[in-house]
Amino acid sequence: MTNNLGFNSQIPRFETEIEKKMHKVVSSLRYGEKITISTNSMSQDEEKALTKALNKSAKYNCIQLKIQKTRQENSINICVNGF
Repeated sequence: MTNNLGFNSQIPRFETEIEKKMHKVVSSLRYGEKITISTNSMSQDEEKALTKALNKSAKYNCIQLKIQKTRQENSINICVNGF
């Protein structure tokens, strides 16, 4: 019982708009499904925030994401792997 005292403080919060949008995307993915997100108009900082939001949502949903950045196509490929 004493181990669960910090339960509410350990739940990740999705506060920014990009975190909320990526959480909706990741929550709707199925195992083995692959999606591509275009990064043509994004800066490096926005791409890092996007990747961080994807990993945060994956941890919340207890799934493992395979995230690949492709520079030729200016996109990020995301695939769901179960563990």
